[in-house]
Amino acid sequence: MLGSLPSELTIAVLSELDFRSLLIFRQVSRDSRALVDATPGLQYKIELAIAGMVDGPDSNMTTEERRRRLVTYQENWANLRWKQEEVLQALDGDSDLWELDGDVLALSGESDSLSLRQLPGIARGKPSKTWKIKGVGPEFKDLRVDSTQDLVVLVEMLPPIHVGATSRIPCRCRIHTRSLSTGEPHPAGLPVGYFISEPLNVRHQETQLHIHVLGDRLAIGFSTYHPHGYLCMWQWKVGALEMCLQSIDDIEIHSFTFLTRDSFLLASMSGGRAGLSVHSLKDDVEDRERGLTPYFLYPNPPECDYCLSIRYLPTPLAPAGLSGSQAPFDLSPDSKIIAVMIKLFTPNGTVCWTHIIPVSVFLSLLHQSRSDHACVEWVDWASERTCLIDNPFPSLHWTCCVSGSRFVTSTRIINQTGLHPHHHFEVSVYDFNQFAIRHDLAHGRRSGVTLASVVLLKLPDAESSDEDEYHALLGYSRYVTRLPYRKETVVIPPLSIGPYVFGTAMISKDSLILVDDDDESKVGIAVLSF
Repeated sequence: MLGSLPSELTIAVLSELDFRSLLIFRQVSRDSRALVDATPGLQYKIELAIAGMVDGPDSNMTTEERRRRLVTYQENWANLRWKQEEVLQALDGDSDLWELDGDVLALSGESDSLSLRQLPGIARGKPSKTWKIKGVGPEFKDLRVDSTQDLVVLVEMLPPIHVGATSRIPCRCRIHTRSLSTGEPHPAGLPVGYFISEPLNVRHQETQLHIHVLGDRLAIGFSTYHPHGYLCMWQWKVGALEMCLQSIDDIEIHSFTFLTRDSFLLASMSGGRAGLSVHSLKDDVEDRERGLTPYFLYPNPPECDYCLSIRYLPTPLAPAGLSGSQAPFDLSPDSKIIAVMIKLFTPNGTVCWTHIIPVSVFLSLLHQSRSDHACVEWVDWASERTCLIDNPFPSLHWTCCVSGSRFVTSTRIINQTGLHPHHHFEVSVYDFNQFAIRHDLAHGRRSGVTLASVVLLKLPDAESSDEDEYHALLGYSRYVTRLPYRKETVVIPPLSIGPYVFGTAMISKDSLILVDDDDESKVGIAVLSF
């Protein structure tokens, strides 16, 4: 049957199949296996899927060259072998505006400018580019970059206006959309900044902003040092406020991120229970406001309180960046992970966890109907599909710790030898690419794979019950999660990359970014490119 068609026609038909169908076809017979294995284009499609990648735009690059670059890219990340080191000029510590878009690093320079750098991708053949935009002004509270839309969002917080001796108008928010390449007003946005439709009842100096952009939508979370706050969403091209949610009664809005063009993920607490919920933007606003209570619940240890912060970069709707990127492959939306940074306040002190969740866990919910009051307990949704790591995160300011299926942590190590301490910086990269892990396990490659993670929590009451009686008797609660991962660690010795003592690592598609912010007057940044 297979031989009854010309091989060119058979390959053309097979090229239209997804990688799962190709793998099934490959198992049909010896001839089908030989055909797939002998066809570079079909092999490349399978290799892309295993690597958690999708093919890039059409270019003059051959399939063999793309495959070679893909292998190099994967091997370099698996072994943490970067190909280029660059130390950026020290930044003024008084200017703390920065943003990492995945491809573009934006840093505040002088009082009215932004320094921008498109990070290089050595294996993917992406060039480096630097430029500066001026005239942004010194008054902006925060910013967000979307290189796929040539967009930088600048948020200005205006202080309260006092009216008479006792009354005042609360602080207001004004939003500016600029071109990332020129600094001029963005051609698709409004020519001048626009206000949110009503003032915010938050303190100007204490307000923290969390800005997200996806396609036509711009969302900003406003909060003080307490998690109570607002979540406002606009159609940024016309300046129209689409939604404004506020912490009310016993419901606290902690954090959020876009999942897709028409959905977002919300971290919240209600009735003392912390958790996550998925919201469709196609629902009525009143339905979204009624549905702020968490759906995916976190554990409920006694006398403990949560603070949740989501880390995730959603897949952009536009395929190319500022330079019309011709990278041969890019991160697949299907293999991405979300990291929830958890601070758990217990009677025994503060505990920091990182919770890794495949984005597919939430996307599958968008296609299901559920009751407004339904919820899922921790053991029923997280034990087998996610990973909980006992991991103190060193910085809440330099927070880009997730890229695709990878998650980065860092630890500063101080060795006291002789009169002077020696500083080392340890960086660990976790890879939660389940396709690659299953492929390796099927071929007997188990080295470096961790199948389960165990986290212990000291209970406030040693008599508290737990499903694990042994740990309960010792006064601990035990949480087991079984999302496999690979972990690779590298120690960066002192003075190997400039005169800095790095304390935080961030990650992008093609780089590790190391930060030294010990000196309040100067901040050092190094870029390690793969």
